[in-house]
This record gives sequence, structure tokens and C-alpha cells, in this order.
Amino acid sequence: MSEFKYPDENDRLTNELITREYDGAYWEGSEELVLSRAEEFLLETYGRDALSKMDLLDLGCGTGRLIPRFAALFHSVVGIEPDSGRCAQAGQLIREKGIGNAQVLNTDSGQYLKDNPSRRFGAILCSHVFQHISHDITIGILRDMEDLASDDAAFIITTTFVSGDDNEYSTESFTDGSRVSRITDYRGFMEAMGKQGTLPVCRFSRGWMEKLLKGFGLCPEYFRAFHFEGEHDPASDEGNNLDPEKLGKARDAAYFCRRSLEAGSAGDGRISGKVCYMQFYSYDGNKTDLSPFLSITEDEAAKALRADFDTVEGFLYGAGLHFPCERRFIPDLGLSLEGVPIASSHAVMTVYKEVNVCQISVCLKVEDTTAENFIYLHHIQCSPAENFASGGRRLSIPGACETLLKRYGFYSPALGETGYVLEVNRFGDRIHALGLSENEMKCFYGMLTGDEGYVHVPVQLARDRMDQSWSSRDFVKAVVFNNSYLLINLNRDDTFRDYLARQYGFQYHYYSGINDYFTMDASTAGVNHGLFFSIETGLIVKTATDRMLEDRPDLDKPQGLILSDEIKDNKKRRIAMIKMLNRVETVSISELGELDTLVLRQLNTSERVESIRNLLELLESDLDLLYSTTTNRMVTFLTILGLLFALIQVIVGIIPLF
Repeated sequence: MSEFKYPDENDRLTNELITREYDGAYWEGSEELVLSRAEEFLLETYGRDALSKMDLLDLGCGTGRLIPRFAALFHSVVGIEPDSGRCAQAGQLIREKGIGNAQVLNTDSGQYLKDNPSRRFGAILCSHVFQHISHDITIGILRDMEDLASDDAAFIITTTFVSGDDNEYSTESFTDGSRVSRITDYRGFMEAMGKQGTLPVCRFSRGWMEKLLKGFGLCPEYFRAFHFEGEHDPASDEGNNLDPEKLGKARDAAYFCRRSLEAGSAGDGRISGKVCYMQFYSYDGNKTDLSPFLSITEDEAAKALRADFDTVEGFLYGAGLHFPCERRFIPDLGLSLEGVPIASSHAVMTVYKEVNVCQISVCLKVEDTTAENFIYLHHIQCSPAENFASGGRRLSIPGACETLLKRYGFYSPALGETGYVLEVNRFGDRIHALGLSENEMKCFYGMLTGDEGYVHVPVQLARDRMDQSWSSRDFVKAVVFNNSYLLINLNRDDTFRDYLARQYGFQYHYYSGINDYFTMDASTAGVNHGLFFSIETGLIVKTATDRMLEDRPDLDKPQGLILSDEIKDNKKRRIAMIKMLNRVETVSISELGELDTLVLRQLNTSERVESIRNLLELLESDLDLLYSTTTNRMVTFLTILGLLFALIQVIVGIIPLF
């Protein structure tokens, strides 16, 4: 029997809220509309016959007030309630109404799952539970819900609501016989936990709640706010949901969810993840008009992509990126490739004006596929469009990049460096990125290098490649090999959810809020944990330095008499090289994090910097020589000119004598 006791005995505080601050008839009618819509959602999703064969779990059923309604739809209803007194009330209600297909148990979701490890439900109802418990317990309940649900289950969740981006916290209690609500933070919310007569309340923002649900593979298909302050007609609720000002007066919200397609089955040996093709181009900064690029407008999808970058940049690079840039996001490229399940595609275009480099990342999201498909995606990075004209294949990364470069007017772009980034979010039933078996190590090696014969490579070779790595969590590992990058980020499994639970508890306790960095699942491969930005730094340095080394002066060409053009050209090169060295040296390995350092070392950027230093020394020597040669030639020229003048004067002096 559970020892938990709900702090608001007989719902005194809730009833006082309804009586004092709301129209009671409206309160009931507003909830009735939501419950009716929930029934419609279930019937539209499954049909009445299918529902009659399914089982419903009412998680945190309280006094059982919703059980009679849903027992009429389902084959059976199981209610679980950790408060023994409320559970007894629910049991009495069932008996009084003669409901034969329902039972209530005095337990919690974790214990029920432990006692019934193979039990699965076609639908789960969780009504007004999350707002009165800590976030880490909420995480645990969501994990249990995921494990207790069948593969095609539906979820009906109601909880408190607040408009805006942040949750709001308060405590409710009786003072001198009157209900008093006090605004607090998460710490105060937690301190009130377990105190009888004091009800902690969290009002959830929609964004916060939906992000949390999606983290557990629940895809919200319907949202409805209800219980609007000052309202009397339930029929107004629908219009109030569409009015931002009125939406701010809603107290509660409902989320109707299905299993997300991204969640899939972790035991089928399939792989899900994202691919990012990073192409770096040098462009003519004097002739390229950046205004078409800078004037790209962003819709909501593009803003969502930008939000991922802003979150990581703000958290990891608060002082600013190593190379300042302008980014634009182009969602929904519509790329496809026969036989490869590409769920979505988009592009990220970035311009680094200081070094005249443009970067285009073509990004794919791939679901439920094989290692061979990811290896194939590695192969096609630099293949031209004509290689994909047969068999219905329609994917050319260079072609997509060229289209974007032309569209936004980049002058004479020259392809410099390329990078292939693969982020694996699900790998069969593996929950840790560390401690890989030999076969797993070979498979990851094949996806990292594009080696289709990975099954037959020596284990030591795969281990050597995979050892060039960085990790900060047991579910995360970044591996670097030349210009190929693998981020194992198993954020769809239990280990990550345990991490989330701890982060929610810690961040809200100490900071009264959680940074999106800890909970995000970025749409672009490598953005999580900052790998994308480390690659970006390294490949900009490599592209810019390679271009500079290619533009070295021809020190053996014949020079003119005065050498002014040669001196002018070499002066320009010298100034450009000094600027580049100064810029690159600010990206000193000693000042970078471990991941940045790993990427830069693999790219041998230090050797390129040394080459520029050597070339700069040659250029300085050549300039000294040119100046010296120019001076000597000028002296020689003036000397000869002086002799000519002297000779002319002598001749002019001699002529009168004749």
C-alpha cells in the first residue's frame, strides 16, 4: 500500500478556487467540452469497435470521477492512485455505479509497472497530476507511461496552463479560513512538497509541456486550453483559444497525443539519425553583393531551426563564436533518395565576412533505416547530379548547394573544404554510447568513414578510428576522422530520460528554470553538444588558410624596372596574411574546449598556420629584396641619368668651340 497522501484533503482548496474565482457551472461545462473532445479523438483514431477491445489506464485517478465516463468506451479500465483514502473513494464509486470492467489499485505507476512488467494499455489518461509533483517525478511517470503503452497507444493528458514561455509556480493554503495563493519559484514549490494543507502548483507553458512530451516519444496532435478566468459560457472556449490575449486567462490545458513516429521500437536493430553535409566555399568579397542573402525572410519553420543554433551558441559561446557570421535557414528542401527514408530536409547558409567564406549545410533527417543506408549517404556527398539520374534517385548535394549559391548571388564561389556529419539518435536497443562491442564498433566505424566493407575490417582498425573521440555523458560520444564526424547522441532512450529527470530537478532547484540546451533535440546534425560549431571553426581555418597558400606570389617571375606593381601586390598579400594569422591565432588551441581541440588537431590546422608563417617570412624577404632591388635600380638609373646630363653639358660646352 502506498504511503502518499494528497495534500489537499477532500479537494478543499480546489473547490474554494472554483467557488470564489469561477462560475461553477461554467467550470464544469468547460471541462465537459474537453472530455467530449477527448472521446471524439479516441473514436476518430480507433473507431468504437476497436476501443471496445482496448484497455485504458487512468494514472492518478484520484477519487475516480472520470472512470465511469471512459469505462463505457473501453474493454476495461485500471485506475491507480497512490493516496489510499482517495483510492478507497474511487473503489466505492465504482461499486455504487455497478461498473464491472473497472478496478482501482492503491499504487503508483512505477510499482504497477514492476508488478505487471508485460501489461500494455491501448490508451492512458492522466488528468491533473503533473502540476502538484516535482518535475523529476513527472519524468518518471512519463517514462512509466511510455513503457505501459502499446505501440499505437493514445494519451489524454490534462494539466494546468500559463501563456508565455516560462512555467509559473505557486503554493496554495488556507489562512484564517480563506484560500491564499502565493507566487514562488521552483525551490519554493519543492519546499511545499509533502506539507499537508499546502498545495504546490506549477502552471505549465505549452512550449515546456510539449517539449517534455516529445522527449518521451509522445506527439501532441491536439491542444485545447480551458477554464478561462472571468468566462461564463463554455461555447466561448474555442474562440478564446484563438485569441492570444484571452488565452492568457486560461488556467488548464489538454494535450491529446499519439506515439511519435520518431520513437519507433528500440529493439528492432534499426538506426535513426541525422546527416549534415557541410560545404565551404571561398567567394570574391569585392564583387559579391550579400544583400540578397541577408534579406532572406524566415517563416516559423526557419525560426525553429534558428532557435536550436541560438540555444547552443548562447550556452557554449556566450562571448561569441570564433568567427562572427550571418546565418540564414531554408526549411523544407524536399530532397529524396530512392530506398532511403528521408523524413525531412533543410539547409543552413552561413557567411563569414571576415574571411570571405560561405558555408552551406544540407541537412537530412533519416528514420528507422540501416547502417548501409547511412554509409551510402556518406558516399554521395560530392557526387554530381548526373550520377543519380536513373532508378528514380533524385539527390545531389553539390547540385543543391550550387542552386543556393546562384539564387543568392555569390560571385565565383570555389569549393574549399567539406565535412560529413552523422548524428545517431537511436541504435537498436543500445542506451549507452560508451563500451561498444566489437561488432558495434565496426558498424559505427563504417558509418563514420563510409566503408561499406566494415564487417571485414580488423577490430583494431575500427578501435583506432573510434578512439579519436570526446564524450561528456554516457549516452554521448563524438568521433572525428579527417573530415568525417560521428555524434552518437542516444537521446531517445532511458539513459537520456534519467539524465533529463536529474537536470529538471537540479536546474529548477538552483536556478528556478532549465536552459533549453539540456533538453533540446536539434534538427541539424551535430548542433547538440556543439560539434557543429567545432567543425565550423576548423573548416573555416582550413578553407581560408588553403586559399591563402594557393595565392602565394610567384617569386621567380621576371620583374620590371621599377617593380611598383610587384611591391603593391606583395604588400596586399602581406597585409592579408598578417590579418589571417592574427585571426587564426585568436583561435588558439590552448583557449578551446576539448572537442574544438580534437577537431582542429585532426584537420592539421597548426601545420597550415606554420606554412603561412613560413610563406610570410619568404614574402617579407622578397619585399626586402624588391625594395633593395628597386632602390639599387633607382640609384643606378639616377646615376646613369646624372652621367647623361653631365655628358650633355660637356657636349653643349664643346659645340661653341667649333
